This record gives sequence, C-alpha cells and structure tokens, in this order.
Amino acid sequence: FACYERMELDVVCLFFPMEYIREEIPIANIVRFTNKEKWPLNFKIKTTHPKDITSQPSNGSLGPGQSTDILLGWESQTVVPGPMDFSTLRPPRQPKVLVEQHYVDSKGHDQHPPNTKILVRFDKPGEIDKYNLVIDGRVHSSFAKSKQRSASQGSDTGSYSNPSQKSCPQEVRVRGTDDDDLSLESLDRRRREQELQAWKQEMSQQAGDQNGADPYVRKEKEECGGCVVQ
Repeated sequence: FACYERMELDVVCLFFPMEYIREEIPIANIVRFTNKEKWPLNFKIKTTHPKDITSQPSNGSLGPGQSTDILLGWESQTVVPGPMDFSTLRPPRQPKVLVEQHYVDSKGHDQHPPNTKILVRFDKPGEIDKYNLVIDGRVHSSFAKSKQRSASQGSDTGSYSNPSQKSCPQEVRVRGTDDDDLSLESLDRRRREQELQAWKQEMSQQAGDQNGADPYVRKEKEECGGCVVQ
C-alpha cells in the first residue's frame, strides 16, 4: 500500500499496455481509496490528459475508515508508439493523474494535504508491481491470491458518496478474487486461442461455400441441372 498523507491507495501506478490500445481492447485500472483519518475526507481526481483518461467517479467523500474503488480507464483513439514515446499525445508528455484532498480538522480548519500523484505507464506490469486491471471486461489483479485482500472484500460496497455518479459494476468492484485465471499471460493465451478458433471457423465456412454446403442451394442445383438459383 502507498499512504499519502490522509489517503491510502493500494496501487501507485496505472497500466495501459500499448498492445491492447492498438487492438482497441477496453482497458482500465481499479484503484482503492481508503480514508485513514478520524474525520470525513473529500477527494477530486485530475489528469494532465482529460481527453484520454477517464475517472469513474471523479470525486467524492469518504467517512473515517471507509474505502471506495475508482475506475480509471483509457478511452482515447490515440496510439502510443512506445512505452516511453509520448509524441502522439497532446500535450506531448507522459500523462499523470493526481488526487486532490480536502478535509476539516477537529478545530474546524480547512486542510489541503499535498496532492497524490499516480504514474501512468504503457507497458505490462512486472512481477513485483501491484495492479488491478480490467481488460475487455475481465479483472486481472495482483491481489487475487492474497487471503488478506480477500478478507477485506465487501467493506466498501455502495460507498460512493455521489449516487448521481456512474458507479463501477458490481463484478468489477469485487475483483474476482476467486478466479483462478487472472494472469496477463493467461489473457494472451486466451486471445491466441480465440484468434485460432475464429480462423478455423472462417476456413471451414469458406470450404463449405465452395462445396455448396447450403442444402437449399444444393437442392436447387440438382433440380435445375446444376444452375444456381439466386
């Protein structure tokens, strides 16, 4: 966990692997916010690239000890040439996300802790990285096998302070901790299997068309001496 003044975040970096962006596969990161203070804490999420990175919700308020999951997604048509090449982005620099915090202390004074900065990367997370990725609607989490993580599930359900904000789907917030197939390697393997299956189906369909696989067309051919009835 990373603790920044009053707010605790379970990940410190957002991952948007560029190969998924190139293939237009929906990808997002889940970041869990936890209020470690004894009084309510307000937060607001900002980014240097608001046209590329979305936040759901973008602001809210957490009571003492409360947690909530924030869904940060990449919804841009822009493709990054490389993990460290940001020339195609506007502005042409590495995107950053920050969290503004505000609370009123026990003496009634407004307090504004330093902003929490979250790094954005365009490669896949490494073995030691902490991440909660949603790739094409499926959760891939480095916390999936952690018993301590699983024991804490359910404490934040419905904790969004603004009901008008579109909340994360229930299956996303739960993070699929009982799923045995959450690794990015398994995702790549499934994609390759799906591509192979689609190719086989296409080849089979083409072969069937050439051989007159459609029984209606075959019957019409026989009845009119081999001609094809449109």
